[in-house]
Amino acid sequence: MIAIDYIETETAILELREDYLYIAFKKDVIVELEHVIANKEAREKIQQGKKMLVLGDIRKIWHISKAAQDYLASKEVTNLNIAMAILTSSLMTVLLANFFIKFKKPATPTKMFNNEEKAIKWLLSFEH
Repeated sequence: MIAIDYIETETAILELREDYLYIAFKKDVIVELEHVIANKEAREKIQQGKKMLVLGDIRKIWHISKAAQDYLASKEVTNLNIAMAILTSSLMTVLLANFFIKFKKPATPTKMFNNEEKAIKWLLSFEH
């Protein structure tokens, strides 16, 4: 199988970095269930069956639907993760991430950060 390290979808850019998968949502996107499904399919192509550390950058996102949040927290998606750090910046993205972590309760360790270096350091603490 050919190794893929970068995929762009309608709502996100997925990039395989040295130690983790970076998923950055595009500016002002409204994320619906079909977008999350497309992003999961892109992840599966990049990850090739391996669980990975994930850095999810939602700093530019505008909105994510309840159905999309539910799917993101499902075992179908979290089974792709070892752990996930979520990068936030604005009050809105902090509220989105906080709600997701507290109420959707993802099945793998998930934590919110506003500093990329700290997020990566936390993620790398899960490496064996």
